Amino acid sequence: MISSIRVIRDVRAFVARQLAIEVATGATLAAAAQKVRAALPDEFQWALGDIERTLAGGPAPPGWGQLEHLLRAARDNGIDTDRTFAAYEKSAHESRATLEAVLAGSRSIGVYLTALVVILVIVLGVYAMFVLPQFASMFEQFGAALPAFTTATIGNSWALLALLAVVVFGMVVWLVGVSRLRRRLRTLEPVQPVLGRIPGLAGWAREYDASLWMRYTAIFLDAGADDAAARNAAESLVGPPRVGHLPRMLAAASKLGRLRAELAHLLAVDANEAVERFERPRDAFVLAFRLIVYFIVAGYVLAMYLPIFKLGAVV
Repeated sequence: MISSIRVIRDVRAFVARQLAIEVATGATLAAAAQKVRAALPDEFQWALGDIERTLAGGPAPPGWGQLEHLLRAARDNGIDTDRTFAAYEKSAHESRATLEAVLAGSRSIGVYLTALVVILVIVLGVYAMFVLPQFASMFEQFGAALPAFTTATIGNSWALLALLAVVVFGMVVWLVGVSRLRRRLRTLEPVQPVLGRIPGLAGWAREYDASLWMRYTAIFLDAGADDAAARNAAESLVGPPRVGHLPRMLAAASKLGRLRAELAHLLAVDANEAVERFERPRDAFVLAFRLIVYFIVAGYVLAMYLPIFKLGAVV
């Protein structure tokens, strides 16, 4: 069964897409809304109302906060808000392929490692409660002691609970972070507020936000703004890009009358590079967690089998 949250999201996205297409063809918002309203079934009319309120300066529906910020920046810089909405919808749709490529596998990796740790905890619990006491009893009958490594690890499993808790917590943070990042990327929100202080991802966040500044500028240019107004509006949303040469390059392109074309070129190049930039720190992070988990698993597998190996010599 499809959840109600997904239905709301899909319907609102569909109505926004249809309205944006009408506005992009030159229709006024009133005419576009009238045409879309006539085509929509009664149970979808609420979505059109949500969008109309946002375009009129009202609060945006959940998950559309960045659109509200873009429209406010457009109004503050004298840019047509209806065309800004249409350009935003088009740009957000075009960036979805990059979004999916950037996050591909990130969630499944987190689920895999979390499941591995949970399974390890269950296996260790069963072994410590049921199997290890039997081995201890057998060794005691022959006047021998369990292997020291087994006693130190499985016999004191409580000492490892803190480490396992940290690993599980790290995986939960990973999954929540991927989900939050996905929402930000889908709605073209800056990521530095979330990732700016995380080692390994801070550089990627800085470059992504610089790319986002270019995307915002392109959106406002497509909405009919002049170069200066588009740059100012973009800067009010994400701040100046922290890639030093970028503003100077685009300023030169603006003087040549080629700002929009240069933005299109740079955004296309960045779409390819963004995936690789994100994968490097992600893979390093995942490798570190895998090594921790695999080291723990290997140690406990060894601890489980040592009594079996020693039992032959004791008997």
